[in-house]
Amino acid sequence: ERMILTEEEFKKLEKPSTDLNEEKETAHNNLVEAYENIIDLLKYYCDIDERFHPIISCWIIGTYIHKNFDSYPYLFFNAMRGSGKSRILRLITTLLKDGDVLSSPTEAVLFRTIGTLGIDEFESVGRKGKENIRELLNSCYKKGTKIKRMKQVKSIEGVEQVVESFDIFRPLVMANIWGMEEVLGDRCITLTLERSNKSEIVNLVENFDNNFLVRKTKELLSKSANLCCLCNDVVVVQCYEDWNFYIKNNYINTININN
Repeated sequence: ERMILTEEEFKKLEKPSTDLNEEKETAHNNLVEAYENIIDLLKYYCDIDERFHPIISCWIIGTYIHKNFDSYPYLFFNAMRGSGKSRILRLITTLLKDGDVLSSPTEAVLFRTIGTLGIDEFESVGRKGKENIRELLNSCYKKGTKIKRMKQVKSIEGVEQVVESFDIFRPLVMANIWGMEEVLGDRCITLTLERSNKSEIVNLVENFDNNFLVRKTKELLSKSANLCCLCNDVVVVQCYEDWNFYIKNNYINTININN
């Protein structure tokens, strides 16, 4: 997929290394600024545990280059009623590229749409009759998974059935009150929210689209994402190799095999 470069990417590679280094430094500074802006927005609009701020901020930034990863975990907010889960979902999806919030989407919506999807009030995911959507969600986090559906196409010979393929790898952010079933929960970064009694935050108007810091942050992320995609393949591969090395050397089988 990355063997074919766009004209813009090719022009970047034609520049001297000094120019590329300057652009990389600019992209790095933009990402740092975006990271800090997201945390400021979370503090302003949401009363949540401050330990969640770095996780949410990094997850949002990662959605702009998620296709460079082999898998991308879902973000799941388990929260009681009145804890602000709907607000934080709307804030997150506003900061994303092509982000949108839906309630109880159908199976077709999940694989026929693009961008990052926020699913609010997702209580029905564990109910009977939702097996197909659960199976789909259990696969969306991993790269390379595809869904195939038959489609009617008119031709000279008449109507025929052809196979239509959909790439379902996409970031998802979800929220509900009752929790997530076990298999799907393994694909999630789960954060628990509690009810807030801070009126100075709860009563704020959610003017996310018109917020200057939101618009600036999205602009910074969009500018940086293109350059990150050029160098990120190498970085991701090295990260996976380092992780596997860590696992192999820290999880040693110590079971006593003697009688």
